[in-house]
Amino acid sequence: FDPNIRLKLWDAATARRHILPLLAQVDMVFPGLDEARLLLGEGEPEALLDRLLSLGPRVVALKLGAQGALAGNGTTRCVATPPAVTVIDPVGAGDAFDAAFLFGTLRGLSLGEQLRLAVAAGTITTTIPGDYEGLASYQELVTFAQGVQVREGI
Repeated sequence: FDPNIRLKLWDAATARRHILPLLAQVDMVFPGLDEARLLLGEGEPEALLDRLLSLGPRVVALKLGAQGALAGNGTTRCVATPPAVTVIDPVGAGDAFDAAFLFGTLRGLSLGEQLRLAVAAGTITTTIPGDYEGLASYQELVTFAQGVQVREGI
């Protein structure tokens, strides 16, 4: 579940009232840092990750923009940091992140490797204008992902 909160569509209080109960019913949630703070209040990313996990999802992947992402489940926490790129257009990066994370899940990859692919997909997508034109082939993604640093056990 990607909350994809758009405050032009509803206010923060309404978003919280509808989204927070859903978290107990989803296996995975993919919020951005701003969305997590809108839902839970201020906090450091690691604390927000833990709070989101406490609401019921089995896996949380917290997108941090150019800083990468954090992910956690019941036993593992990890952080992934992308290589520096020139951002041309961020549109579609979150969707690419979500798709690559789910792809890694379906492939049976570890949480850290799922996060590596997701951060790589989100990052590479920002280097080309358009919302889907920057989607990489599998081989391009795997090659680019080699530059993503992953640290487990945070």
